[in-house]
Amino acid sequence: MMTDTEFMSAKEKELVLKQWRLFLRKLIEADLERQTGADYGYFPTSLDRPFTDRLYKHLSLHCGFIAHFNRRGFLSARFGSNEAIRETIQQLEQAIPYPGFRDLNEAMKAELKGITNQLLAKDLA
Repeated sequence: MMTDTEFMSAKEKELVLKQWRLFLRKLIEADLERQTGADYGYFPTSLDRPFTDRLYKHLSLHCGFIAHFNRRGFLSARFGSNEAIRETIQQLEQAIPYPGFRDLNEAMKAELKGITNQLLAKDLA
């Protein structure tokens, strides 16, 4: 059960978790073959909608990830290869608990851990 914090209500935390689940499901389903183009065009546009600003901001502000130029840059850096996915998983597992966000971050880690093998089975460059 999520709890309210000064910066995010329990309801908002549930929404972030729901968006995280959707993003992970779409990530597994997506054809992640690298694509060319500006704006870190490594991911199909089908991942733009599930990787919301709310999700990107939570990962950047409360999970220990640095912000990138934009969401697509974050996607490319954190999910663009098996090595990047491994590093993302490791960083989430070792992240220092952010006050007020432990409940959400632990739930997000559990969701990611549950599909790690499926993600790493994708033969990404």
